[in-house]
Amino acid sequence: MKKYMIVAMLLMFSFYFMAASPPPIQAADTTLIVGNASGLPGSPNNSVTVNLDNPDDKVGGVQLDICKLDNYLTCTNCEITERTNLFRCTFVEGPNDCDRILIFSVEPDTDIQEGDGPIAVLKYTISETAPVGECRNLDPEGVKVVDEYNVSLGVESLPGQFCFAPAAIPTTSQWGIIIFMTIVLGIGVVTLVRKRIV
Repeated sequence: MKKYMIVAMLLMFSFYFMAASPPPIQAADTTLIVGNASGLPGSPNNSVTVNLDNPDDKVGGVQLDICKLDNYLTCTNCEITERTNLFRCTFVEGPNDCDRILIFSVEPDTDIQEGDGPIAVLKYTISETAPVGECRNLDPEGVKVVDEYNVSLGVESLPGQFCFAPAAIPTTSQWGIIIFMTIVLGIGVVTLVRKRIV
């Protein structure tokens, strides 16, 4: 039931963005950037940041689809940041391996101030079948950004990339610690056995 309510709310705000926002009337002086990330196949809670550079305009809301080839990534959460601490971030999985993200506020006179930096952090679980050593693009599509008056801003969007990393190999110093601890434990076991024999 909760999932259907979220979907209904997303659709409502999507229609709001389309109905209340005319086509862009400004040059693209706002940039939305999907960050790069990596993680182990099968691991949860891998973070991908969504950054917004809006030097000249306050922003009242953002909508975008993040599309990822082969669907090795499952979005599990959307968190706000310091720039959007009075906003809500919701998501729903859509067709064509895309997740629709909505960043909005229901409070009056609440805007993302001019500046740059993260406006949302998406959490992904990686499929266990993800190909180790390969990467997939995180393409932002259908990006809509409106200002404090619900007027569409010209926006440039830049994709990110997610790489499926292999398990970390210990460094030389880490190997040294492992070997040292193994020797210490081995000496301790031998000493304990000798005491019991005596």
